[in-house]
Amino acid sequence: YLRSRSLLPRWAHPLAFLLSLLMLFNPALHMFLTKDSAQTTYFILLILGAGSIFLSFRWFTLLVVASLATWVLTYLTLPTVAGWLGNAYPLFSATALAAILQAARIRAALRLERFRIRDARYKVELETVLKATDEAQRSLATSVAVGQSITSILDLDVLLPQVADLIQIPIIGRWSAASRQEQT
Repeated sequence: YLRSRSLLPRWAHPLAFLLSLLMLFNPALHMFLTKDSAQTTYFILLILGAGSIFLSFRWFTLLVVASLATWVLTYLTLPTVAGWLGNAYPLFSATALAAILQAARIRAALRLERFRIRDARYKVELETVLKATDEAQRSLATSVAVGQSITSILDLDVLLPQVADLIQIPIIGRWSAASRQEQT
């Protein structure tokens, strides 16, 4: 089912948030069951991963708040909370680093989007210039052919139909035929 349908962009962050919550449940449960504060490392990895994946500040903030709240609530269930600073400092440092990482990622994504828009404008401009260049080239080729005909053919009755054919103006051919009838 997932292969046949593509994910709508508006669902990317909510689904990533739900998957992150599932990933958050695992270290919280391990920390609660084993009473091991070393599970804080998984919280740190989750927050850093969120900072590098999410392009929405709202969803990133929501996940960080959920992660920190889960960590605090789970940490309070441990039998001894004496070494909490040794675990809290890396967790909050990772949160700050993830916020910086996310801000840089958003800035890079916006910059890439601006480049894409600029390139699209350049493409349109180049296509316009290319069309104008093609028209100028055809016009120049026609002028060269007319100039060669004028210099090589001295008879006006032969020259005018040939020039009309070169520049593709049918009215000159009619004028030439009409002027020939008047002369006879």
